[in-house]
Amino acid sequence: MWPFNEANYPAFFLAVYDAWVLHTVTPFVWRCSTKKTLVPLYQRNVSRHHCDIGCGTGYYLVHSTYTPDSTITLVDIEPAPLSSTTTRLHQSHPHVPVHAHQHDILSPASIPPPPSPSAGYDSISLTYVLHTLPASPSVKAGVFAKLKPAIAPSGVIFGATILGSGVWHSLLGRGFLRWLNWKWLDNYDDKPEVFVDALKENFRDVKCEIVGSVLVFEAREPIV
Repeated sequence: MWPFNEANYPAFFLAVYDAWVLHTVTPFVWRCSTKKTLVPLYQRNVSRHHCDIGCGTGYYLVHSTYTPDSTITLVDIEPAPLSSTTTRLHQSHPHVPVHAHQHDILSPASIPPPPSPSAGYDSISLTYVLHTLPASPSVKAGVFAKLKPAIAPSGVIFGATILGSGVWHSLLGRGFLRWLNWKWLDNYDDKPEVFVDALKENFRDVKCEIVGSVLVFEAREPIV
């Protein structure tokens, strides 16, 4: 379980993350386009009070648009992604308040609430987070139940995760899975149905699509 004694995403790694992970490995190894699939996922779902869990470099947030009264809450277990994303957002969207919190999404503690009084977050993203969590697929899927109380009745939880099982992987993909599970990923046993079933248990309106070896999901109407 987190936290790790050694940071998995230090500043020097984040400096090459976009070019290596988002624009090379994602489209050519996992066969899911960052520009055609993941960026549009954000652009159609990011709403007024948004919470980004596992913010990475903030690439998707930088490429989203915001209303004048928007707020962004960043949640990550490591300080480097929080700092990097905050700086990047201040440069690209200086009018949007950014609130950063170091938090373990696998812990029993609730995620930090929106910065202003509201019924909850209007959108929560979990993009490329689940496949990194050092836990069984069923424990990972329990994250959806944890987040359900934090989302507004009209809000949306969305994201994407690389699947280790239940989808076709190329020879290159299998090699990358083996290598990345040495340090960065923990997804050998991650099957799509585990996450899809958990989403349907907690939300009435669920949309899921497998793009390459990546599960892309959107969930609305939390079940009380």
